[in-house]
Amino acid sequence: NWKPEYMRRRDFWDSSLEKRYNEYKKDTTRPSLKVVVLPHSHVDPGWLKTFENYYAQSTHSILDNLVTKLTQHKNMTFIWTEISFFALWWESALPAKRRQVQKLVEEKRLEFTSATWVMVDEATPHLYSMLDQMIEGHQWLKSHLGVSPKSAWTVDPFGHGPVAPYLLHAAGLQNTVVQRIHYGWKRWMADRQVSDFYWKLPWETPGRDSVLCHNFPYDIYTTKHSCGPNPKTCLGYDFRNVRGEYNEFTMNSSPITRTNIQSKAEVLLEQYAKTGSLTRHNIVLALVGDDFRYDHDIEWDQQYTNYQNLFNYINARKEIYKTEIGFGTLTDYFDAIRGRVDNFPTLKGDFFPYSDIFSEGRPAYWTGYFTSRPYYKMLARELEDRLRGAEILYTLALNRARQNGFPTARRVMDHKYGALVQARRWLALFQHHDAITGTSKAAVMQDYGQKLFQALKDSANIASSSAAILMSIDDHQWQRFRLLPALQRPTYDKLAQKTTLELATTEQTEKTVILYNSEAHHRDEMVRLKTSWPYIRVLDSDGNKIRHQVNPVWTLQHHQRLEPAPESFQLVFIASLAPLSLSAFRIQRMHMPTSQQANETAKTLVYSTFDNTTLNGPFKSQRLEQLVDIQVENRKTKLLFDGQTGFLKSIRSKATDRVTPCAMQFAAYPSSMFHSGAYLFMPDPNAVEPQLDVLKGFNGRPQIFIISGPVMSEVSVVYSQLLVHSTIIFHKKMEDLIWMETTLDMGPAPNFREHEFFIRFKTGLQNVDPVNGTAEFFTDQNGFAFARRVRNSQLGVEANYYPITSAAFIQDDNQRLNVLVNSAKGFTSLEKGWMEFMLDRRTIHDDGRGMGEGMTDNLPTVTPFVLMLEERKESDDKVDRISLPATFASTRLMYPATAFIVDADESEQVDFVTRTRLLFLNQPLPCNIHMVGLRTLSETGLMEMDLPSNSALLTLHNRAADCSITDDLPFSCGATDPEDRVFHPGTSFIGLELGRMERTSLTGLREMGLADFDSARLSLMELGSFNLTF
Repeated sequence: NWKPEYMRRRDFWDSSLEKRYNEYKKDTTRPSLKVVVLPHSHVDPGWLKTFENYYAQSTHSILDNLVTKLTQHKNMTFIWTEISFFALWWESALPAKRRQVQKLVEEKRLEFTSATWVMVDEATPHLYSMLDQMIEGHQWLKSHLGVSPKSAWTVDPFGHGPVAPYLLHAAGLQNTVVQRIHYGWKRWMADRQVSDFYWKLPWETPGRDSVLCHNFPYDIYTTKHSCGPNPKTCLGYDFRNVRGEYNEFTMNSSPITRTNIQSKAEVLLEQYAKTGSLTRHNIVLALVGDDFRYDHDIEWDQQYTNYQNLFNYINARKEIYKTEIGFGTLTDYFDAIRGRVDNFPTLKGDFFPYSDIFSEGRPAYWTGYFTSRPYYKMLARELEDRLRGAEILYTLALNRARQNGFPTARRVMDHKYGALVQARRWLALFQHHDAITGTSKAAVMQDYGQKLFQALKDSANIASSSAAILMSIDDHQWQRFRLLPALQRPTYDKLAQKTTLELATTEQTEKTVILYNSEAHHRDEMVRLKTSWPYIRVLDSDGNKIRHQVNPVWTLQHHQRLEPAPESFQLVFIASLAPLSLSAFRIQRMHMPTSQQANETAKTLVYSTFDNTTLNGPFKSQRLEQLVDIQVENRKTKLLFDGQTGFLKSIRSKATDRVTPCAMQFAAYPSSMFHSGAYLFMPDPNAVEPQLDVLKGFNGRPQIFIISGPVMSEVSVVYSQLLVHSTIIFHKKMEDLIWMETTLDMGPAPNFREHEFFIRFKTGLQNVDPVNGTAEFFTDQNGFAFARRVRNSQLGVEANYYPITSAAFIQDDNQRLNVLVNSAKGFTSLEKGWMEFMLDRRTIHDDGRGMGEGMTDNLPTVTPFVLMLEERKESDDKVDRISLPATFASTRLMYPATAFIVDADESEQVDFVTRTRLLFLNQPLPCNIHMVGLRTLSETGLMEMDLPSNSALLTLHNRAADCSITDDLPFSCGATDPEDRVFHPGTSFIGLELGRMERTSLTGLREMGLADFDSARLSLMELGSFNLTF
């Protein structure tokens, strides 16, 4: 029932639940009521204020008071989650304060719950970043306080997925909680008394070997919404009363006195008992806290004194009240329910989308944040890629410098470790549920952007230095060179720009480019570089000439016309890269041919709907006069484009001669004012046009150009400043991929106010759910697992949007169409054969969920994505996932090869590249094994000094693939091992001696036995970590 009667009342408690509660009061066999009262403070590391401002104005005082008041009030408890704040406080804490904290932890009155760097969002981060912020928090806690977390606290993410609890369990945690789930799920669980359950992923077997999860039955984590079903009653038990404050809890609460203690106790117990009736075990976890609470020392005294008086009164009258009540920690609650219940139910699935009804008494779907502020989501994913690559290179360079006796390189690597740690922490901070979601104020988002930008620069610098050291043959050679990133951002809010290979003069005849493959598999990689000279040749690491292509570079002039950029060209080639390697490619200047020779040897064909006669270079150009449909093809695929719009129309497979309609549409939903914003998504139900054809009234026809050469063919369409959309297919290699890039620039507000832009593909696939008859589709979960979705025809568009972070697909019995992305966005399939994802959103008005402003700070954003159309065959697979070719393509999109330009005199460049290819593994990993990361660990006991140890945490993922796809990989990396080995026999590092290898828990806190490359095992879909000591 999606529109239940209780919705208008804004809570689910009704006569049926009241009846059950009254029956329980008479049941003498029911377990007695036990209440664990848990004080807490929810501290966002950025939202309405920046991380630093929150710390200075609130969090510093909270932590100071925590130590003083928990020491004073001997039986009071507290929990703390965000290590980001705690680590900052610890830096300036006096030794006496630190010792008090350690004592409170030993007494089990201060519990670190989750112990992650932030309370991570569970919809939009990718697996790497979710795990990395967890490792950072866990390693910090273990190093400074010597403890490991047991229970997790995730009360504010806007919906919950199964990947976070999987990671928690793999890291050694036993328990977790969820809060913000759909109001319908809240009632469903209340009816069935299943507020506590084991949470599993689809391939896991039911049972105890997973995290035990508790669902808080009410709306949010405040005192008001915690004690029972009546928020007004619960307000009377928030005893904060700070001079100068006047709000709903100071209006509704009064201190406990001798004259009111009986009535106050009995009213509170009734609320607790009603909450207990929603469970079979009759144990209640009651929260006392709210956002940034306990920042005044008087609140600690007020909450403690009043609650302790209530506890003493109730516990002294057990025969009357039959209740045990007191302060406790989160783990105390889970220990208590485990003591009463032997078997908990098992849940598989997730809690997306989240919808509340407490604001207006009608559904409000939190599906806008899947896409909000896409520029920042893309910037964070770029940092993830750069940081992951830098971590691997740093670990290899550091230990090679140690083992080879390079003291200067060693000192440089030690010095750079502090910047590496800070880059980790800025990326980790952005995984916070009000950061990567795009749900902070504009000024706070800008602050996040500056932090991400600094981390990007530091990661690039560390990667460059590490690569130079690795490519050098001694401790001196690397000091004479610099490796410049081929792609750099001038500022945090500007698109990345390519560094030009200067070859325009006869004195500049050669440039060396180093390509870094951070994947432990062979890959063919599209490389796009910018050069000042169009007549060149490209040599690979073995000195062989390789196929390349030179394209014109277009610029949009003030009169909105495309013109070729002078002395600027795009060089494209496909590089064949060895697993986990650095490879040198040489770009050599060639003499300009005569005009006749240039015409005869032109490799790149250029067609356009505008004048292209000013093109200079190895091009043959022709003007398109008529709006006819356009075809481009390679050996496997023929694509048909609409000649008027420049968008894809259909895909023809040459192997089967099957033509699949795949018509692309670019449009926007009109936003519902005040109901669609940073958090919420809701199209305007009263709009004359439910979808806005934003290109319909475009002034003049779009500018279309086609480029075709030996490496790739491209069809691009330009709609003035608003939209540039390109489609690329490749020749000879990577021919299964349809590569697309969309650049969206709304310009300043109020342009396109209340517009939510999306791309839709209308295909011929019959993706119909056999039960409901509506569209069926599949979305990834944090790049780790996939979930089957079915369009709910009873609900609107906003309720049918789901998050994707790496891939989604639709399929029928014969075909599957994948869309691969490299940052988070909302996705849906509203009709049979349709697939749709959102690009960007501009909403002028706030949506009433606390941010207090609309989203008008949109920045020009490039969205790359890949379409893959695959043939299917029958399979016994019961778990939904993408094929191995699609998995490799997705990894290529998210972790592309990094290009460095050697900055040195030409004569020295030749000396530098004597090591033209550097391999770090003697053979690739099996096809199904992905190296998630290789991360140097801090020196034990010296973590505050930011010194690296000689140990690194290697995290691997055994990625099972869908066997119903018939395509084969274009290269061999070895079959899946039937014994679940993660390395081929005989695998070893090249040039590095491995001293010890140990299996650990996921974040490296718990040792699980010695291992080596030959004995290491991971079951299908398992994520596991190993501590490598060099």
